[in-house]
Amino acid sequence: MNKYFEGNVKLYNEEFYVNTNTGEGVDRVLRKIDPLLFKMSNSLFITNYSQEDLKQELAIIAIEGIRSYDSTKGVKLSTFLHIHLHNKIISKIRSKNKLSNNAFML
Repeated sequence: MNKYFEGNVKLYNEEFYVNTNTGEGVDRVLRKIDPLLFKMSNSLFITNYSQEDLKQELAIIAIEGIRSYDSTKGVKLSTFLHIHLHNKIISKIRSKNKLSNNAFML
């Protein structure tokens, strides 16, 4: 099942329309959160990932987050994405570390 979001979102006190099925507004969201993606990618380290790789990974996670966003919950998209990005990238780091540790044990 391909889940998508369509509707008005509030992002950093600005409201605009997003439709992840057609892609409308997604690029605008990514441009608005680019400073957040840059800051997060600079503060992370995953073996064999460059800062640009991490930023792209975060952008993919952000797009997934936009698709799963539920505006009826009363939370701004910016708040939701910040939490979503943090949780997903921490999970990815743990997963990579676990794989690295398992490979080292062999």
